[in-house]
Amino acid sequence: MEKYTTCSVCGASILEKCAIEENGKILCGDCVVKDTNKDVAKAEKIAKEKRDHAYEQERRAIALKQKKRAILLFIVALIAFAIVQILMQINQPEPVKRETIDFSNKLPVAQSLINIGIYKYSADNQKLPATLNALYPLYLPAGVDIAFAYFSYKVIDDNSYALEIIHPETSPDTESELDEK
Repeated sequence: MEKYTTCSVCGASILEKCAIEENGKILCGDCVVKDTNKDVAKAEKIAKEKRDHAYEQERRAIALKQKKRAILLFIVALIAFAIVQILMQINQPEPVKRETIDFSNKLPVAQSLINIGIYKYSADNQKLPATLNALYPLYLPAGVDIAFAYFSYKVIDDNSYALEIIHPETSPDTESELDEK
């Protein structure tokens, strides 16, 4: 005859040969499964917490690496910018020096500039200028007007003119002085 025993947890009647003894308690199969499921759930919860913790640590490590790279890249960019600024400061060209030319001593140069000015004036106005003063300041650079005293300008017809250098000793001012004597 078969002997029956009672489950310590649920009180169910079970065959003695089917009973499981655990920690001094006699358990039925259902209670063992329930207890095992609780242990599995606890183990899964602990494993999930460990995975989440490991994931969070890895995410923080990656974020820290990215921050370090960003800071390093920023520092490299600042250094490169500083080097470029220093090189630009060192290689800065000297300002162009303005030089004033005394055209009364360089009459052939002044004559060439006046001829160019007459050409520009006639291109803009379709006629020759009546006097050399009509060329300054739009058609001639500064200082050329000082040399006008050393030139004889005469319009011959609509398309031609005569521009001659008067000898510096016989400029219009000195000619009038010679005539008075």
